[in-house]
Amino acid sequence: MSQSSFPSFSSHAPESMLHVLADNVPAMIAYYDLSPRCVFANKLYAEVHGWDVESIIGKTAREVVGEASWPRIEPHVELSLKSQRVKYNRPMTLPNGEQCYIEVNLIPHFDQHGEQIGGLVLMYDITRQEQMKLALRDSEERLRKFVSTTNEGVYFYKDGIITDINEALLKMLGYTRTEIIGHRPLEFVAPEWQQAVSNYVRVGREDPYEFEMLHKNGQRIAVEAVGKTTSLNNEIYRFGVLRDVTAHKQTEAQNRYLAHHDALTGLPNRVQLIERLTGILALAKRRAAQAAILFVDLDNLKLVNDSLGHHA
Repeated sequence: MSQSSFPSFSSHAPESMLHVLADNVPAMIAYYDLSPRCVFANKLYAEVHGWDVESIIGKTAREVVGEASWPRIEPHVELSLKSQRVKYNRPMTLPNGEQCYIEVNLIPHFDQHGEQIGGLVLMYDITRQEQMKLALRDSEERLRKFVSTTNEGVYFYKDGIITDINEALLKMLGYTRTEIIGHRPLEFVAPEWQQAVSNYVRVGREDPYEFEMLHKNGQRIAVEAVGKTTSLNNEIYRFGVLRDVTAHKQTEAQNRYLAHHDALTGLPNRVQLIERLTGILALAKRRAAQAAILFVDLDNLKLVNDSLGHHA
């Protein structure tokens, strides 16, 4: 109903019909005059304040809500009595001791001459919404704590632009926060890997993969990364978690090298010799060709080893 068309409770609508309508809407409804005393209340409004519909009529707003709640509510009532429309949320203790959270709307009512003659109160139970908000805030707080304490690099981005980054990733890349936030993630990816990273993001993949990033000094950093989609502050974000695997890659490469080369001379070892011979002989067989091996022997090598040592 508009402020100017709220019905008079004395004549425009049968009282029984008005109560039927008011008692079957999912809201707490009341009407106060300028005293302010309650002129009308639906069943739900009366019950949540610990009254019944008959006994609440004629009670002041202060009497209805009780002395404990009145100091918190009075400023809003004063504004409403000054012809201001008011909306606010507050916690509320029900008569059975349960805690809930409500949204309160105080709507001034004017007569045909524009003079305020009362006010409508509309209240909604928003406990579930508040619980969801609290759960979301808790989840976001846990995420912030994880991001700030983990040794893995983490960055958030929206619409292709980095919006936040943790200290671990700043340290990994050698940049300051202002040098990264507002930029696109691909700017910090090695050129030959940019297409693969772009494809990963475009299709919304969330499985681990590897690529190389560039440190501010130009050094390449091998990373294992995973991207995820999340809701943060009621907006959809993507975030990436990166782990520096450069040392691991270097160790793997060194192990592969040592598996096929002599540790002292760096020359191919027996394992590599057998692998190459196997391949050469297989190729010669397929081509009906011949293969030859040249064997070079160094005279007195044992004498050098025994007298001067392997390094000499």
